[in-house]
Amino acid sequence: MTKDNARQRHLEQFGEKFERVEDFIAATTSRKRPNTYLYRLAIHQYETARMCWFDGEDTESAEELLLAALATCDRYKDRRRQIRLLRIDLLEALAFIYNHLERFEDSEKTILSQLAAERALAAENAEAYAANAALTLWRLGNLYAYVHRDKEAEKAYLEALGTIEQRRRSDNEDIYRYSPATAQCHRSLGSLYLARLNDPDAALRHYSEAVRISEELCENEHERYNHLRGLAESLRLLADLYERTGQKESAQPLVKRAKMLEAEIEMPLPFDMPAEGAES
Repeated sequence: MTKDNARQRHLEQFGEKFERVEDFIAATTSRKRPNTYLYRLAIHQYETARMCWFDGEDTESAEELLLAALATCDRYKDRRRQIRLLRIDLLEALAFIYNHLERFEDSEKTILSQLAAERALAAENAEAYAANAALTLWRLGNLYAYVHRDKEAEKAYLEALGTIEQRRRSDNEDIYRYSPATAQCHRSLGSLYLARLNDPDAALRHYSEAVRISEELCENEHERYNHLRGLAESLRLLADLYERTGQKESAQPLVKRAKMLEAEIEMPLPFDMPAEGAES
């Protein structure tokens, strides 16, 4: 199905239904509570945009509806958290579409808007929202790295790492909450330093820290399976660095260990059901 055909089908499929639902929202919302109407309308626009995207990748209709939903949110006369969180979801969905379409300038603007909104929430409640801002910073770093804006990628990754490390150090309850994200930031920085910024020493520090954190996560027998893949990836990245810098004797045991971990990932868990037709 062509892009134009998909859009036409969605206009026919969703157009009348959208108007009916919008009329229903208006009819069932008190005129004295316009904010309630706007929130419900923005949700409906968001859900319809998701249908357009997932049913045929009609990006034009999805973008149009997401922008309409953002405009609806902007008409909201209060700063209630529910509308602020919805706005962040809308911006994230838009950035995803812009990345898919390789509209990277639009993606950057959208991610920066999302980041500003998440920082505002984190300033009010760091425990609940700082990690979200760190994730958005990491995604911004990925965007900059993809378009070869390497120093900006470094800055975004380092800020993401600093934010998530602060949350990790202050969390005495659960080391598994923020450690995987911390390890991922170290992997991303290591790859940037090795492949783009020509700083193998910095890459070594970050890859080694990713391995250390991933090993710590795998020490818990109940959490081990969830973090084997991250540890294997960290080991392979460190091995690749050694290969590139002529230290093959240091790389080989890391590759061997990564293979063993990957084989462990493929092993069925004790409670897994046997494959259909397998012998009992």
